[in-house]
Amino acid sequence: MTTQAKLSAKNKVVKSASNWKAHPPELYGIARYEKKGMPNWRARFSRRGKEYSQRFYDHLEGGMDAALDKAKAWRDRMLGQIDAMTRAEFVEVRFKNNTSGNAGVTFVTRYKVMNNGSRTEYVCWEARAPHGLKPYRSRSFGIKKYGYDEAYIRAVAARWDFVAEMEGDHLPRVPAIHRKPRKK
Repeated sequence: MTTQAKLSAKNKVVKSASNWKAHPPELYGIARYEKKGMPNWRARFSRRGKEYSQRFYDHLEGGMDAALDKAKAWRDRMLGQIDAMTRAEFVEVRFKNNTSGNAGVTFVTRYKVMNNGSRTEYVCWEARAPHGLKPYRSRSFGIKKYGYDEAYIRAVAARWDFVAEMEGDHLPRVPAIHRKPRKK
């Protein structure tokens, strides 16, 4: 059973956007549901890790079209009040598996096989450019040359330099009509 079929069986989805590319931009964040026999529109989106959701029931709002209009108005009002993460903020989010303490900074051990068959070890801290920054770049700071702590500090500073080049908001899959200009 597909995820959409399970969702439909659980919530009785009347109309949903399982394929976001086919979803009309004017219905961004809005889906049609039937909950406990009561048809409704649900407006839902998330910003900065927090989810915002509100249901608009047909029988309370004066019909399906009126409920949809109220759902759109609520969504637009809320999107206007809440700033999206900037791309620079998004690429600095640390994941659970981060062991360096800084996003994009990793401890690397590389081995190079020489012509005579011996292996040389290169140990360093490496700063990587965030996804979306073109061209892709990285900077390595060797432990032998700088020492462990100084190499780490330089890698963190290099990562900050990469992040400083990021511009704009992180709004993947958000139609242009729902993106508000950033205040300067």
